[in-house]
Order: sequence, then C-alpha cells, then structure tokens
Amino acid sequence: FDSSGNPVAIATGTDGQVLTSAGAGAQPAFETLPTASQDIVLLETVEASSSSTVSLTAFDNSTYNNYLITIDALPADHSRNLQGKFSTDGGSSYITSNYDYGRIFRENTTVYGQQAFSQSIMNFANITTSNVASEGGWVATLELFNCASAAVGTGYIFVGGAYRSGVTTYNGTEWGVHGVAQDMDAIQFQSNSGNIASGTFKLYGRK
Repeated sequence: FDSSGNPVAIATGTDGQVLTSAGAGAQPAFETLPTASQDIVLLETVEASSSSTVSLTAFDNSTYNNYLITIDALPADHSRNLQGKFSTDGGSSYITSNYDYGRIFRENTTVYGQQAFSQSIMNFANITTSNVASEGGWVATLELFNCASAAVGTGYIFVGGAYRSGVTTYNGTEWGVHGVAQDMDAIQFQSNSGNIASGTFKLYGRK
C-alpha cells in the first residue's frame, strides 16, 4: 500500500532476497541480507588412520592470527602421550627446539605441576591414554595465539583428558610458547611412540 492506503505492486526480488520494510510511508522492497560474520571458521579436517603423524597446514595468516584445534584421537599403542611441533614453511619441515611450557595435570586424585624450557617438542599436558577405543583416547582442544606475528612468540593453551585401561584418569591444562618469535603456519601431531590409529583433527580460524 502507498501512503494513501492504495494497493501498489512491488517489484519482485531475486533468489535469496527477502521483503523488508523501508519505514513509515514507504513501500517495502526486496533486499539481500548482509553476509553474517563468523568469528570461528572451519579451515581443515584431517582424519588419522594408522598415521605416524597428522599435519594441519590450512593456516590463513593473512586473515587469522589465532586458531582453535579440536582433537579426538586414539593411539595405536597403550599408554601414549600426544605431542606436537610448529612449522614456519607450510609444513615442509617442523621445528624441533625452543618449546617452553608450564602445566597442571591430574592423575587420578593427585595433582602435579611441571615446567620445562627449550624442549624439542610440545608434550601436551602429560595426558596419557590407552589404545582401547571404548576408553575414548585423547579428547582435547588446543588454542594457538599470535601465529601470524613474526614479532611475538606463538603461544598455546591445551586442555584435555584421557582414560587408561581401568587404572588411571588424566586431565590437564598446559600453557606454552615457542621461545623464538616466528610466523607459524602449520602444526604436526604425533604419538610419543607408535602411530595414531584413528581420530579427527579440526583446524578453525579465530578472529
């Protein structure tokens, strides 16, 4: 209807547009909705299958400085820890020095605190799991910070848990940093011994 209350034909829109008000006294119109902004975007999913390593290389440092990784994986062998290394060349090679960390983890009812410097690998929160699928394997999130900065060391926060063959439950948190400021653009995971039998590793960009 126009401002006088008379019916008025409205031009048809195109696919995906919606009819929106133009305000009092104005004819409505079909308009395209603005694109929703996503703060967390899935960039890559890698499935492990008897894998000696799992690499996530779809970093987009021109868009993201921070990343979130989710991990749900099972080692091939019993009583294994999950480890990781960064790359500065898209995964062609991985860094084996200058990893610093502090961690708090619980083994059954006992709580431990540890720290170490100038390590050759990230040994995430000392979370040890069995290779029995029904016991869950490694379940964790890993947040990465300042990956796109060559002026600030890449930091990380790991939160995870595991269960080992009816004897021990683990959960822990680890904060760490690579002690040399570099632009990190890939990460590789491995078991401290043997393969990763199965599992899903997902990389998300975080704004």
